[in-house]
Amino acid sequence: MKVEKLFQYHQVNEFRRLSMATLIFQEHVMSWWKQRQNDIRMGRKYEILNWYELKACMRNVLDQSA
Repeated sequence: MKVEKLFQYHQVNEFRRLSMATLIFQEHVMSWWKQRQNDIRMGRKYEILNWYELKACMRNVLDQSA
């Protein structure tokens, strides 16, 4: 994944990856992220706490759309 390579190249630590990923994909996933946050508030989804959880969730969304 291209983002992973960017993180490795720039030596981005684990704690900053989640916030940086949301910035990188801001234009593409803002509506998805808002819906996900709403689902969390409604108790339908769990909160994403780290980069690995976000990456798995995004892959799941891509798999469902294919």
